[in-house]
Amino acid sequence: MTTFPWNNHRVVQAGGVPGQLASVGKPVQSTILGLSRQLFLLIPLLLILPNFWGIEGVWRTPPIADVLSTLITGTVVYIEMKHIKERELLQKQGA
Repeated sequence: MTTFPWNNHRVVQAGGVPGQLASVGKPVQSTILGLSRQLFLLIPLLLILPNFWGIEGVWRTPPIADVLSTLITGTVVYIEMKHIKERELLQKQGA
């Protein structure tokens, strides 16, 4: 099983979204997203999944970590876009 089809999202996770969050003054969210795949997901999954699937769990860990980190990044982007729209509405109403 290869993770090649999933590699395109790493551009968004590695620089795009965390970089954007850091530039708008949200370093904590930026750091969490930057570390989500490698530290917060990959290592725990690598310790847990082999207990259920054996060596297959080792091979399944990277794609599962990729999917989960993509979902986390998508959720953060959705929430951030919602906040941006709310701020724009408040600025238009106040102006």
